[in-house]
Amino acid sequence: MFAAGHPEEVVLEQYAMGKLDEPAVEAVEEHILVCVSCQDRLDLTETYVRSMKSALASAQKAEVESRWRTRIGGWFQMPAPAWAGAAAVVLLAIVAVFNLRNFTRSGIPAAVVLTATRGETASIEAKGPLDLNLDARDLTPASTYRVQLVNGEAEDVWQQPSATVSDGYIHVRIGKHLSRGQYFVRVFASGAGTPREYALQLR
Repeated sequence: MFAAGHPEEVVLEQYAMGKLDEPAVEAVEEHILVCVSCQDRLDLTETYVRSMKSALASAQKAEVESRWRTRIGGWFQMPAPAWAGAAAVVLLAIVAVFNLRNFTRSGIPAAVVLTATRGETASIEAKGPLDLNLDARDLTPASTYRVQLVNGEAEDVWQQPSATVSDGYIHVRIGKHLSRGQYFVRVFASGAGTPREYALQLR
């Protein structure tokens, strides 16, 4: 139900639609109260659910009206502009829901847990923002850490100058879209010294 400490997307969708079991509802609500990232995810999910319900209701209403007009023979007497207007409304609703669903899927940050175990590489699809959870066990103690992302050619791609440890992990968000390829996340204690390095593959 939870991945890297956050509710999975399907769980948020069930919660937004009121289909989540009571024990799970309590756990999700307690998490959302303190997690800004999941609050944003829930807002997007609820917007998608409302749009989908509205589009389905409009389509069902149009189908009922179509059957009614057919029975009384009025459908064939409808002026051509009215046909075009009804078709345009249905098409716009479908396009809007499709675009919103794509935005919701790509706009929600993907939660990734990274460890510094030698030879271990996390692999994830390059779809949008990333929420990185860096294992901070045995990390050199420091008040803050500098987090740097480099590509396979060791070129600087992104960095956060000041990050802290919470619940054994350093949590950072990369809001920019990254291309497919090999990346390395480096963590520097107090911005200097030998970094801890985590491997990340975007496919």
